[in-house]
Amino acid sequence: MIIAVMSDTHGNDNLVRKAVRTCKQRGVERIIHCGDIGQGTTVELFREIPTNFVFGNCDGEYTRRVFRDLIPSCNGTLHDEEFGSLNLQDIPIAFTHGCNQRVLDDLIDSCDWRLVCSGHIHELQCENRVYRNPEDESDPQNGHITTHLVPGSLFQPRGEKRFLGFCLVYLPEMRFEAISLIGKE
Repeated sequence: MIIAVMSDTHGNDNLVRKAVRTCKQRGVERIIHCGDIGQGTTVELFREIPTNFVFGNCDGEYTRRVFRDLIPSCNGTLHDEEFGSLNLQDIPIAFTHGCNQRVLDDLIDSCDWRLVCSGHIHELQCENRVYRNPEDESDPQNGHITTHLVPGSLFQPRGEKRFLGFCLVYLPEMRFEAISLIGKE
């Protein structure tokens, strides 16, 4: 199964259109959006692929009210506003925007998730964390690996040079592929 992880679209409908087209061409079955969606027209662009959303810090109260009705009508699922979870191919996945560092750290450190996705920082990062309890070698969580994925963004403020794109995740292998959209605006 191939899923796409996106974040921080900030209403950049041109790049979202290209990203969704790429997802369709690559056989993506589900998209996870880690917040800072932008506007209603952006949500509508995800209609062709089931998409799971959480809100980000730039999704204001008016936008959230509109999206609560719009997302389900566009083949999407809105999770708890700050945190969502899925189990795909027996891989437990959590996702959040990432602006609340305590929530993000708790998800990564909990040993409940194999993959934790977040956005907010507009960068591409992929890091494995291995849980170790040095005080109890028999702890059943010892050796649990959680991968934290930050997929970049589909919006780049002027003058910034950050990864403009998203990530594909191949399940259950947990193989990752960064898809750059630089030069495709």
